Amino acid sequence: MRVWLDPNKLQVRGLMPQDVIQSIQQQSQQVTAGQVGAPPTPAGQAFQYTLNVNGRLDDTSQFEDVIVKTGNNGDVTRVRDVGWVELGARPIARCFRSTTRPRPASACSSRPAPTRSRSRPQSRKDG
Repeated sequence: MRVWLDPNKLQVRGLMPQDVIQSIQQQSQQVTAGQVGAPPTPAGQAFQYTLNVNGRLDDTSQFEDVIVKTGNNGDVTRVRDVGWVELGARPIARCFRSTTRPRPASACSSRPAPTRSRSRPQSRKDG
């Protein structure tokens, strides 16, 4: 999962990115619920099983529902209130090589199309 946070929304709610990280870590822990067949057991008991409770979050909606902060009057701030979650396994950072030296990726953004008069080459007719 990739969690994107909006700094303005965090500031309005008096939160820091670390608050969101801690909330997600605390609410997505896998815990052991107990054991079946643990001693003392009757004679002939061959197996012992450990039971785990599903505490890990699996999809984006579950991550978005994680509670980050609860106010005094019962207001609840969730991850979706301060950002968004997306499923992604690919790393975002990219590195390019030119000859033998690594080069960082550069960000590209589109600009409005130039006007026709600027984009058309100026030509002169001789003669």
